[in-house]
Amino acid sequence: MKQAIVIQSHYSNVKMLESLLTSLDGVLYPIVVVINDSDNAPSGYFKQLYDITVGNVKTISAPRNGYDPQVMQVIYELTDYIEWVHLHDTMIIKRLDLFDLFFKTYAGRSVSFFHNYMNFIGKFVRKDLTNSFIPITYTKWGAVMTELTWGPLYHIGSNAVTLFPNLYHESSIFQEINNKRVMVVENEYFIKYKHHWTLDSVSGDRIL
Repeated sequence: MKQAIVIQSHYSNVKMLESLLTSLDGVLYPIVVVINDSDNAPSGYFKQLYDITVGNVKTISAPRNGYDPQVMQVIYELTDYIEWVHLHDTMIIKRLDLFDLFFKTYAGRSVSFFHNYMNFIGKFVRKDLTNSFIPITYTKWGAVMTELTWGPLYHIGSNAVTLFPNLYHESSIFQEINNKRVMVVENEYFIKYKHHWTLDSVSGDRIL
């Protein structure tokens, strides 16, 4: 079965991407980094990206910023992976056996980190996406609205497993990273740094 770890990234997050890739050192599954909004990447970015993506890491450029749904669409259309774990570059993996849970324990099943695919992180399965649909978004607001509406539909339609049912997708822990205040959601397997945790914190137009 063709399986992969897919990382959604943006040219503004190269330092956090490097930290995530470092935490994945030694993982046995191929890694694909999808760079959203690559057409607007500054000069020198792709040299930085090349320097930190070695070994079994492949990169795919997505010209505009379509957020999480665009990453799903890119992997669905441009690769032949049967299932893939979708991560954000704002994560750290603490235990690599996390991916054995996704790919071995729950082989062939869609698996969400949190309930209803909150944050869009989890494992997506090609056949389940084929039986559903992949939404299109153009703004951060649209991506958040899609997370809240499409995520539960996909979760129910695919009969997905919730890997950490007792872990809430928000917390009361905050810290400063790269001069930004972020929320920290963590368990024994991973850390997720959240830059947005309320609808008011989502900047930009309130359109999809």
